[in-house]
Amino acid sequence: MAHFSVIVIGKDTELELIIHQDIRVIKEQHQKNPSSSYLFKLAVLNYKIKYYDEYIKSKEIFTKKSNKQQLDYLENYFPLLLKWCKENIVTEENKHFFSFSGSEKINLPKMNKHKFDWYKLGGRSKNKIILRDIVAQELNDGKPLNYKLRVDEAKKSDISNYNDLKAFALLINGKWYEIGNAYENYSKEDKEKWENRLKELMKDVPDDDYVAIYDCHFI
Repeated sequence: MAHFSVIVIGKDTELELIIHQDIRVIKEQHQKNPSSSYLFKLAVLNYKIKYYDEYIKSKEIFTKKSNKQQLDYLENYFPLLLKWCKENIVTEENKHFFSFSGSEKINLPKMNKHKFDWYKLGGRSKNKIILRDIVAQELNDGKPLNYKLRVDEAKKSDISNYNDLKAFALLINGKWYEIGNAYENYSKEDKEKWENRLKELMKDVPDDDYVAIYDCHFI
């Protein structure tokens, strides 16, 4: 068994990450606890990628080809689902909001590889992100701090050490990149090559995207 760190970049880092979780573990969790939100999260993410992202990107064009009911769902109800998934609170009471086409048979998104069986924000890789001094000061009621404020997730524009972040893997724009096998030992040259590639992959990220570092467990 092994732990490895993953930098996740996007509008919602947890929803981006969960699609890469081992599907066998997701099914097992759901069987043990039917009220578990794992499958709901995956289905919500599937819908987000297929419809909601397009709607947000170009509402005017999407409005012309959608009916009133779907537009009402996208505008008023789906954002609530995203919020519930983020907070891991999908209950019997709010399941009825999960009523888009195909929800009766949840279609799990296709996965390239089984990456890990569980994850945790920060975990063994906690506090690697350092906030800019002005941001930390704002969070401290406007008072300067005599130390660097470290977190596990923040907007890119709020991070002072963005260009120095390192991890075993990177998940960005829905694509997974990694140095290699989690069990292998890598030479200094291999690590330097990977770190240079990380910087290249991360260089054009929008300032309002969120950046998080997760601790993942690999079987």
